[in-house]
Amino acid sequence: MFDLAGVELEPKAEQFKTEIEQLKSEIIKRDRKIIELNDQISEMYQSRSWRWSSLIRIMGNLTRYIKEKTLRFFKKMVFLKEDLQLKINRNFTLKIVFISAYPGTPGHVYRVERYVQTYRDLGCFANWIPLDQLSFFRKDIITANIIIFWRVEDSIEIETLIKSAKNNNAIIIYDIDDYIFDPDIADENHLDQIRSIDNKAYQFKLFSKRINALVSIVDYCTGTTIPLVKGFQKFGKTAFLLPNGFDDKVQSQDILTKKKEDDCIKIGYAGGTLTHQRDFKEVVPALVKIFSEYGNVKLIVFKKVLLLNEFPELSKYVDRIEIRDTVPFSELPIEMVRFDINLAPLEVNNIFCEGKSELKYFDAALLKIPTIASPTDPFIKAIKNGENGFLAYDSDDWYNTIKSLIQNKNLREMMGKAAYDHAMVIFGPVARKENVKNMLISIKQIDARLSMVNWI
Repeated sequence: MFDLAGVELEPKAEQFKTEIEQLKSEIIKRDRKIIELNDQISEMYQSRSWRWSSLIRIMGNLTRYIKEKTLRFFKKMVFLKEDLQLKINRNFTLKIVFISAYPGTPGHVYRVERYVQTYRDLGCFANWIPLDQLSFFRKDIITANIIIFWRVEDSIEIETLIKSAKNNNAIIIYDIDDYIFDPDIADENHLDQIRSIDNKAYQFKLFSKRINALVSIVDYCTGTTIPLVKGFQKFGKTAFLLPNGFDDKVQSQDILTKKKEDDCIKIGYAGGTLTHQRDFKEVVPALVKIFSEYGNVKLIVFKKVLLLNEFPELSKYVDRIEIRDTVPFSELPIEMVRFDINLAPLEVNNIFCEGKSELKYFDAALLKIPTIASPTDPFIKAIKNGENGFLAYDSDDWYNTIKSLIQNKNLREMMGKAAYDHAMVIFGPVARKENVKNMLISIKQIDARLSMVNWI
């Protein structure tokens, strides 16, 4: 909780009334525009020569206009309502605004939505804004105490926004969940995903440079793993570890009570994007050997996230590989619950892969599914080998561990339960709240801009 004395409520109340009246005026203008466009549509029907071409143009404009205005209006009303709470309820004193470059992605859920809720749980006002809506919400952003950019690239608009916010004593933080802020490793040797990007290395290098430019002008950085934190420190930034984690809505007992579909042992690989081809290669030799020895084993993978044609060794076992449709992030647990064994391979000795978080471990752990993972720094810290999961240092480790789990149902259940118990403590909302609280305390100790805030 926070407390801040001396908040002037009356002037703010008048300001809110004025802004609400302005919003009402915008609604009237929108309605008038809709009427005007409808009139144009009626006139269009009277002209055969323009009938079809005008219809397409006008309807397209109308749809875009209504969608844009409606979205902006409701988002603005949310800000007004919550900002009013901030000023009236003295428990709400820190205003946190996230700027998200990629709403609607799994990363946005992990890094933005879940951390917005964490700040709210700590007694802060917190909300997020899509990157493409900056101009409309500019006043809301620059009046924040802390602004957090997630995966945003540098631009003139961003730099202007930061300058205005800093004039209001705002603290600027950059958050990242991948090692994409260092142009020196933005190449195909480190990032296998570059193969799937137009203009490949050149385009990604520019992307990385723009992120690096923004990192250079923020006050602090946060990352999902220790390698990312150390990477920020290499560029002279004060950085904090804020791991990925789950929220209360993720866990469902209904999902846990899965029904066995058949007698097959299902080995699952839930790679998120086409960035993990070389990662998956780590486990292929072991899978080939397992397939040759066990007829009751299936591999489950997902469309559009793994190109199996790059692994000809598996071609003779194509009937043992189940390729599932890629599902929305919220439905992934429903798919993963079918796994008996979860694989989390990453290319070893690759700084980009070292920066990957433990989410493939705790996503499976929440479903009480045991994980075998590559020994990257985050996985070594999360998994105690043989206690709550397994680490595979070479092909023999992958083979022997998979074999042991296939043969021993009790071992699978024991490891799954241990992983669940561990993940509930380390990666849940309570741990995330403590991590953010500690970060804010640390910043307050070194930054005068938070000195006005009194902790209760």
